[in-house]
Amino acid sequence: MQEHSKKNITYVLCNISGYSQYLWIAEALDKSTYNVSFIFLDTTTNTLKALLTEKGFNCYQLHVSSKKDIPKAIFQTIRIFKKEQTNIVHTHLVDASLVGLMAAKLTGIKKRIHTRHHSDFHHQHYKKGVIVDQLINYLSSEIVAVSKNVQQILEKREKYTQHKVKLIYHGFKLSLFETIDESIITEIKKKYNIHGFPVIGMISRYETGKGIEYCAEAFKKIIDLYPDAQLVIANAFGADKEVIKKTLDEIPAKNLVEIEFEKEISALYKCFDVIVHVPISAAFEAFGQVYIESMAASVPGIFTLSGIAEEYITNEKNAIVVDYKNAEQIYTGILNYLNNNSFKQQIVTEAKKDVLAIFGIDKMVNSLNSLYLNGSV
Repeated sequence: MQEHSKKNITYVLCNISGYSQYLWIAEALDKSTYNVSFIFLDTTTNTLKALLTEKGFNCYQLHVSSKKDIPKAIFQTIRIFKKEQTNIVHTHLVDASLVGLMAAKLTGIKKRIHTRHHSDFHHQHYKKGVIVDQLINYLSSEIVAVSKNVQQILEKREKYTQHKVKLIYHGFKLSLFETIDESIITEIKKKYNIHGFPVIGMISRYETGKGIEYCAEAFKKIIDLYPDAQLVIANAFGADKEVIKKTLDEIPAKNLVEIEFEKEISALYKCFDVIVHVPISAAFEAFGQVYIESMAASVPGIFTLSGIAEEYITNEKNAIVVDYKNAEQIYTGILNYLNNNSFKQQIVTEAKKDVLAIFGIDKMVNSLNSLYLNGSV
């Protein structure tokens, strides 16, 4: 394909909690079909920007620390779109979508896509946010829903966007979670002093909707049976940290490990004997990549059904499913895994098979290609 016939796609990103998927997509897109560039609005993207720059992608850094910075960023973005001759814009997260889509609209770019990463949070907790969502929906030519949960909210609660919604699941390089160098796992354990048994893991920001307090209550009972047990919580930051810490403070310091950020997340999963992810409602998670990553890493899970989990997780088939806000069931589930190894292995085997069938990166990129080139998936 000649250079002049390539599609020039620019991604606009901010407030990302992980960088791997964006890197995987950039690497997987056909270089003979696309020229790919990135615009970043804040420092959460620094690692991704460095990796992409090293690989030869054009990256631009703007600075949006509050809503008052958005107008300036829009005009800066317009200049970048003109320089890159952008004809497809794909944005992720709210501020990036406001900046990127408005700039694209003003520039006359017809293919304006945003991926919706939240479900009904604004409907439940921040009514002004619903107005912002509706503006972003209006500015978009297509909206990517990452789960049926998000799709239903867009189509049923924000109805006029129904014709724009495309369902595309997140994709993962799942092989990265399967076989990890033992030296890396050993280094992670040493780094955080993870040495007990059992190690109960959580990958969860400190938000009350994540159900951390119910896992903590269950874990306090586990300590009575296993005095050397450890609860390891990664992504240990968030808006509700003070509230959640009151519960965690009841756990002895030697039994609790808190990790704000770990780059080698696939190796961290391998340190867990059981993982717990228990959001307090079906709609709390828009997606929930912890479900997929832990299953790919062969860690037996105790889950509530939220986000993507409702679509493929079945109790005692590929996980143990517990009721929302139920510490007792979490405790019983942990013991079930610890006391029944054949059951645990059965769960792990089925879980890995299921995520490999549904959430591979190639499947996602194929859907994105169809969206970018044709408008369908």
